[in-house]
Amino acid sequence: GSGYEACKALKSTGHRYLYTASFKATDENGNSMTAGRSVHIDTLPPVVKITSVTPIVNDSGTQYVNGTITIAGTVNEADLKDVTYAVYIAGSSTPAAAGSLGVVY
Repeated sequence: GSGYEACKALKSTGHRYLYTASFKATDENGNSMTAGRSVHIDTLPPVVKITSVTPIVNDSGTQYVNGTITIAGTVNEADLKDVTYAVYIAGSSTPAAAGSLGVVY
C-alpha cells in the first residue's frame, strides 16, 4: 500500500537542520522492514553582496550612461537555486531590465 503522514518540523529562522525519518511496515505474519531517509531543512537566507558598479554615477546626476552598466557581486548560499536581477529607473516600480542568471558557480 501507500500513504503519507504529515508532521511539523521544529525549526527556527536562521538555522539549518537535518531530520531523519524512519518507516516500518509489518505484515500479518509478523514480517517487517524498516527504511529511513534524511531531509535537510534550510531556514538560512542567501547572503547577497554587490561589490562594484561601473560606471559610477554621482548623486548630482551630471554623468549620463548610454550603454552598458556592469554590476558585480557575490551570493553565499549552500543550496543555490537561482540568481535573478532587476534594474530600476529612480522612482519607477517597473524594472527597466530584469532576468535570471540561473545557478552561478
